[in-house]
Amino acid sequence: MPPRIRVREYLEAVAEYRNGDNVDELIDIFELGKYQNKKFKELSQGYKRRFLVATAFAGKPDVVFLDEPFSNLDVLSKVELSRTFQDMKKDINIVIVSHIIAGLKDVDSFVLLHNGRVVLNKMGEKARTIGGFRAIFKDGAIIENDVQGLSSRILNGSKLQRIEPVTPEDIVYERLRRNIKVSEDPEN
Repeated sequence: MPPRIRVREYLEAVAEYRNGDNVDELIDIFELGKYQNKKFKELSQGYKRRFLVATAFAGKPDVVFLDEPFSNLDVLSKVELSRTFQDMKKDINIVIVSHIIAGLKDVDSFVLLHNGRVVLNKMGEKARTIGGFRAIFKDGAIIENDVQGLSSRILNGSKLQRIEPVTPEDIVYERLRRNIKVSEDPEN
């Protein structure tokens, strides 16, 4: 981005080029009000990211592709940006390519690529429920994401050792480890 570009002017130019006028809304949504007359070079890394992401939405496109929108953001900004995407996806299709998947909620589709191959593809309700919990019992039994099964075992006297969260990163890690082992196996 040219360092002398001003936030509002650039958003207006992009919106005009795309035949849409949503600049005030974007400045509000991405909390750029105090920075709308600043030059790009005057913004912090976090506000540069907000501005660049807001630019993708300028002019009300039907689809927005975002590559690593969460990079250079602190935890609070990541959560806020993720919530912003949740609100915006009602009107715009959003495709996010990211190494950071924590905090992505209520997605319609989740595709994991490794070495150019799809290793996990979940859609609909399965994509929205990536993660959950794992209950480990003293007898070695493991129950994942099954509250009724967990309750039934406890009511029948099984001793619970621990319950741990299963994050999206855990699922990705386990799937990738499984695929790496399969691809390293000379018989496969």
